[in-house]
Amino acid sequence: MKRLEYYWQILVPDEHRIGHEAHFRIVTEKYLQYLEQGKMPDWEVSNMIAKYYITTKALEMARQK
Repeated sequence: MKRLEYYWQILVPDEHRIGHEAHFRIVTEKYLQYLEQGKMPDWEVSNMIAKYYITTKALEMARQK
């Protein structure tokens, strides 16, 4: 049997390689901005709902085993 291996390679341009600390600062600033405004953008709300569904469904499935 011949084993075929496939993989994806994602190339990130150097200008987007800012490091963990710099990225954390950007994410924190955005979060504080949303907190101050009292709401998140619509696209972020739908993403949060999807993430919540996936994690709660995964927990439910894990507990069934």
